[in-house]
Amino acid sequence: MPQDELEQKIVDLQNQIDELNGLISKNQYSNTIIETKQIIQQEGFMQSPNYSVGISGWKINSDGNVEFNEGDFRGNVDIGSLDIPNSITANSFHVDTEGNAWWGATTIGSATAKILKTGVAYFTDITITGGTFINTAATLAEARLNTLFKSNIFIGSNSDGLTSTAATGGGSVTRYLENTVLATGDNASFSTLVSVAPGISSSIGQFICYVKVSNSTQNEIFWGRASEVTGLLNGVLTSSHVGFIVDRSGNLYASSCDGVTQVKSDAITGITLTNYNIYRINFTGSALEFYINDVLKATISTHLDWNEFISFAIANYNGAGTRYLYVGNSYTLIDNV
Repeated sequence: MPQDELEQKIVDLQNQIDELNGLISKNQYSNTIIETKQIIQQEGFMQSPNYSVGISGWKINSDGNVEFNEGDFRGNVDIGSLDIPNSITANSFHVDTEGNAWWGATTIGSATAKILKTGVAYFTDITITGGTFINTAATLAEARLNTLFKSNIFIGSNSDGLTSTAATGGGSVTRYLENTVLATGDNASFSTLVSVAPGISSSIGQFICYVKVSNSTQNEIFWGRASEVTGLLNGVLTSSHVGFIVDRSGNLYASSCDGVTQVKSDAITGITLTNYNIYRINFTGSALEFYINDVLKATISTHLDWNEFISFAIANYNGAGTRYLYVGNSYTLIDNV
């Protein structure tokens, strides 16, 4: 080969090398594969020559996704969520972005083993082989039980001895294992469930019951403590009492009467009477506090009376159709606590 032709080929080859180096340094190559014994670099990713998805090697994609076999990190690792071995395998482990962890299911709702960020844990079984186990809930419950046993307490049941009365018109009172159903019948019938003797005389106390009604209008309904309830009419009850009253228009009130003057709260709103709700009355000694579902709804501090019968009553003033008052049998009266 002539000398000048050889020199020209060397120049051309050097130009190609320079051009390739420039493209690599500027990361502007397209559809170019650079392969060595240790790395394959192509537009959009880098990988090891032995890379096989899920089997061997490693790969780094331009979208930020990577695949490695294992690694050692000497600093912190921050991740959004964790799925081992992945997000679709049933027998798997997961931690979501909120810090909740679960095992053995793809979703936390269907997992039988999980620990929530609130500290609540769910397991089907647990064995502790050593160390110290501190059960705060049991400790608190034990303290509460000790308090109750040192106090005067009455808890309802289907055989608690309360007197059932149904007036004319087809009314009835039925004691079931879990609840008691007071039914009215037609023509202004009245059904009541009352204790056989007044409650324990005390200066402070609490009454709790779980109640719902079938119809929120055309009734006269009472639950609480009362010396007599059949005089209830249009939401007015002048016998000694403390409790909740529903008038025939469906208005719910907190009420107290010392046998002379009845005091009622404003109508309590936002309560669905046809759903079970927890009604609680606290007697502080100087005031009555009326709670529904643990929310204070009314306070009465005059014309108070606490030491009366446990009483539930419903009357039908619609003239037709049966009305029901459902009372959970776990109603509770606690005095001097």
